[in-house]
Amino acid sequence: MISKTISHYRIIEELGVGGMGVVYKAEDLKLKRPVALKFLPPELTRDKETKEPFIQDALAASALDHPNICTIHEIDETEDGQLFICMPYYEGEILKKKIESSIMSVAESLEIAVQVAEGLDEVHKQGIVHRDVKPSNIMVTSDGVAKLLDFGLSKLVGQARLTLPGTTLGTVAYMSPEMARGETVDHRADIWSLGVMLYEMVAGKLPFKGEYETAMINSILNTEPEPIATLRTELPIGLDRVISKALTKSPDYRYQHASEILSDLKQLQKTVKKRKPKPTPVREKPKKRRWLASPMLWTLITVLAFIAVGLMVFYPARAIPFKEGDWILITDFENLTGEEVFDKSLNTALSISIEQSSYINVLPRRRMNDILRQMKKEDTELIDKAAGREIAVREGIKVILVPNIGRVGDTYVLSGVIEDASTGDSFKSEIVRSQGDDKVLDALDELTERIRKDLGESLASISKQSKPLAQVTTSSLDALKQYSLAIENQREAKFEEARIHYENALRVDPAFTAAKASLGQLNFDYFDRQEGERLLVEAIEEADNLTEREDYEILAFYAASVKNRPQEAIEHLKVLLGLYPYDSAAHNKLGLYYEQIGSYKDAVAEFTEAIRIDPYLMLAYNNLNNVYLLRLGDWDSAIYWARRQLYYNDRHVWAYDKLGWAYLGKDEFEQAQAAFEKAIEIDPRFILGLYRLGHTLRLQGRYADAVESIKKILEINPEEHEAYYQLGILYQLMEDDESARLHFENYLRQAERRVKDNPDHAYSHISLALVLTRLGEEKIGWSIGQKGIELDPDDNFAIAQLLSVQGKIQEAIEQLELLVEKGYRNYVWIKIHPDFQPLYVEPQFYELISGGLKQ
Repeated sequence: MISKTISHYRIIEELGVGGMGVVYKAEDLKLKRPVALKFLPPELTRDKETKEPFIQDALAASALDHPNICTIHEIDETEDGQLFICMPYYEGEILKKKIESSIMSVAESLEIAVQVAEGLDEVHKQGIVHRDVKPSNIMVTSDGVAKLLDFGLSKLVGQARLTLPGTTLGTVAYMSPEMARGETVDHRADIWSLGVMLYEMVAGKLPFKGEYETAMINSILNTEPEPIATLRTELPIGLDRVISKALTKSPDYRYQHASEILSDLKQLQKTVKKRKPKPTPVREKPKKRRWLASPMLWTLITVLAFIAVGLMVFYPARAIPFKEGDWILITDFENLTGEEVFDKSLNTALSISIEQSSYINVLPRRRMNDILRQMKKEDTELIDKAAGREIAVREGIKVILVPNIGRVGDTYVLSGVIEDASTGDSFKSEIVRSQGDDKVLDALDELTERIRKDLGESLASISKQSKPLAQVTTSSLDALKQYSLAIENQREAKFEEARIHYENALRVDPAFTAAKASLGQLNFDYFDRQEGERLLVEAIEEADNLTEREDYEILAFYAASVKNRPQEAIEHLKVLLGLYPYDSAAHNKLGLYYEQIGSYKDAVAEFTEAIRIDPYLMLAYNNLNNVYLLRLGDWDSAIYWARRQLYYNDRHVWAYDKLGWAYLGKDEFEQAQAAFEKAIEIDPRFILGLYRLGHTLRLQGRYADAVESIKKILEINPEEHEAYYQLGILYQLMEDDESARLHFENYLRQAERRVKDNPDHAYSHISLALVLTRLGEEKIGWSIGQKGIELDPDDNFAIAQLLSVQGKIQEAIEQLELLVEKGYRNYVWIKIHPDFQPLYVEPQFYELISGGLKQ
């Protein structure tokens, strides 16, 4: 452009380049005066719909005549249609450079702020809002006059504001909260920007911190700046109050007019002795980056390339301490858009997207919640950066990912910062943009791929394990929000609520395969097996719309639960674990299927591997102890794992239950009692725990205390009929025959009803026979009991109960021996069951229950 003639202007030299264009010094050949020509980026003015409103705004600004406003001489365009603005040429310095080069005196800062306020007061009176007040738009002439530049440009930028080089962080830093939220702004937004600028002039730094756009926006919206009085000692009294009022987040409580802050600033000037500012130490200027001054910038790089270069400036390259198989913690999305549809849904989407990688292990949300519970912070709903770092440091995780979403106009800005968990320092940041909310998931896919690459995953691996989110979830954010709520409720065992949200997700998007699969499993396990099977079949047929993890998980579930083929399920999970060896949930499920086929050694190995990977996986402890208690009779191992479980969650009811059960096996009744009492303390409605506490007290001969424990069951649920039978036995032991008869008769009525309603149910007949025998009707009881035995001769446990109560001791022991031969190993229940009390005196009984135990 140098030496070229545009219209009647001859270009002399380049003055600067920025996001709003390139500025040249030129000579007006008609009026023989120096001028400044600003050429606007073609991206902003190529459309008639954007160009014409801008010209109208600029023309309105050109009518302003004020010493602190830069006059606009002319608006024109080149032959190829590029707009340019002709302005007076001033000898002087842009305020931004002045702030960067030296610490400004209070007097000079106030003088410039007063002049800017006077200029704003004039433009506001004319009904004009500048919208982009910042140091790079303030020229300070050699005579010390501050002039406002670039009227009308902020409207022109619109939603492109954050996509242009040089306008990202520099513009966001001065945005008012209402502008950052995408709301309609008025002249009070300019007052906020003046407050930010005044703070920066006096303090030498910005009031709000953030090394990337959404972090800066979050700071503007949610934090308060450090009081200016703590940063500089020689400030006039009242300056802190002026800045604080200008930076009030609600515009209704901010200065309402520029004239108000102007009046306060002038009052402050009176208290500051006017003198020529003394020279102050020059701060080291950053090295000039030649590429920033290149006029070919617009044609050499794309917007995304500029972002990458900009991030290299903000985040110098540092090696990320991450290798294959390492864990990463992902904090919750900072949703700065104010749009509720992004809450939870983006957390779910990001996890699903990254968890497709076999290179990266993502700390599960369930585990984070368990850690927070152990830290006594279970009320924490949003896992932000601070909470995430605390969890990560506690768990020895070196790297966390902090995602954000913000919005300016129709542009959504998604960012992910990879940070050092111990220091909070940033290793790497990635930013992507989406034009409209319907493209947010596509942008999230791009963000995920960049994050995976930053962590060291190969491009080949990323390509192989990267199905688009819109394919493996849904293109509907509303459906994804419902799916996320369903997962959250299912994690908390709120199965009915989870089912409703899964159904809502499918109502919004009937093609949402992952929701279909999850709802199918939930229905099959808890609600409607037939409907669950139908949904699972559909999900399997639509396997292309699932991640690899989900595909193999559903195939395994379907094989084991629907087809009853646990070996087939095992094969599916082996393939899954070949791809994702650190999937603790898959190891836990594999352990269950090994247990199902009687391969207990393999089951123990899988459960312990699941716990090794995730020591907070409570379900794996429960399953492991079920093997030790119900399959292997290994009380000491059960005690060890229950205590280890309680180390990670000391409020886990089932850990105390398993601990108590193991102590019962060892005849350590006081320890068993303490464990069951702790479980009931945690959950007073834990009916099974109340039964077991009752048994423990009975075995200690504390019958009255046992009665009180069982009575609590009936207070919780009067329809819990087994409690009447147990109370009858306890009253018999207390020789209170009348109370015993009353409770047995109550149980008798229920038993007779069950036989009537279920005549083909074997145990209904046996339970009726048991209570009749307890009431002294041995012959009738035996006759009814034989009917039950005929219906199910393989129910050795129930048959042994009846034989024992009938006094047929040897036959009862023989039935128990058959039971053990078939693989039954719940020796504790055999040993403590009240119906087997007549067997206690038989050595053969103790040989039976101790023969298979691990000594």
